[in-house]
Parts: sequence; C-alpha cells; structure tokens
Amino acid sequence: MGKIYTVEELEKCSKEELMRMLLSMQDQTERMNGNLENLIEQSRVANQQRFGRHTEKLEGTLKELSKEERLKERKTSIKPLVEEYFAWVKERLEDESCLPKGKTAQGLKYSVNQEAYLKVFLENGDVPIDNSASERSIRTFCVGKKNWVLINSVKGAQASAVIYSITETAKLNDVICCEL
Repeated sequence: MGKIYTVEELEKCSKEELMRMLLSMQDQTERMNGNLENLIEQSRVANQQRFGRHTEKLEGTLKELSKEERLKERKTSIKPLVEEYFAWVKERLEDESCLPKGKTAQGLKYSVNQEAYLKVFLENGDVPIDNSASERSIRTFCVGKKNWVLINSVKGAQASAVIYSITETAKLNDVICCEL
C-alpha cells in the first residue's frame, strides 16, 4: 500500500512527481479492478458448479419417474435451488460487486434475461434439465464441418448432405449398417 500524503506534502511536490503518483494510482486501481473481476468470476464459477452438480445429481434420480412425478419432485427439490441462483445473480447485479460493463456482469445479465426460458423444465416434466441430447445430435455435424471445407462444388456438398442425412437417420432408428 502506498504512502498517505498530507495536503502540505502534496503542495510541495513538483508537477512530474504528482504525475508519477497519479499514474501509479491508476495502475494500482486497474490491478485492483482486475483482481476484483477475477474474484467475482471465481465466485460465480464456484456457485454454478455447486448448483450444477447438485441439480444434476437430483435430476439423475428423477429419470425413472413419470413426467408428473418428475415435475412434482423438481418443484420441491430443484426449484428452490434455481430460485436461490437467480436471487444471487440479481443481488450481484444490484450491489455492483462486479464491474457493470465487465464480462461477469454481461454473463449475469444474460442469465437474468433468459430466466423464463431457463425455468421451463420446472413447468414441464418432459423438458430435460440440460441440452446434452441436442449437443450430442449435432456433434457429428460440427466435427464434419472441418472436413467439408474441402468440398468445392455444389454436387459435392449435396452428396455430403445426402450421406449425412442417411447416417443420422440410421442412428435415430438404431440401424447397424456394419459391424467391425
């Protein structure tokens, strides 16, 4: 921590000394803001990991239930956690414990803006708590994208689309084309 100057001491300083002190203070402030942003980010990640692991564990026990039973259990065991999460997010935004224009605040604002959509699984027992199935279904497409860069004609692209369509349809219908 820097020295605390009296008014008299500051009046005796040259313009160059005052400029050096001011620049030093700016550097310290920027470092402090960076440290604060990192601490808030770490807190956010820890909170999400705690929340995520707990809800995933709870949801795992609900897979075998009917959609009505699953919904009832979600409302009693998971909904309070979701409400706690959104209360925490809103509190962080209100008390400005993260920089209002920083990345953490942007992420928290996004979460609040999507709150209604993120809570849909609490109103419908058929809606999964995550989107893992969707991500798995597009994975092959995303991996194949790198290979398709080499397709340089419309006919080649159409042929690839047909093959992709056939393969994905076979997967959905549990068709085993060949065994290795």
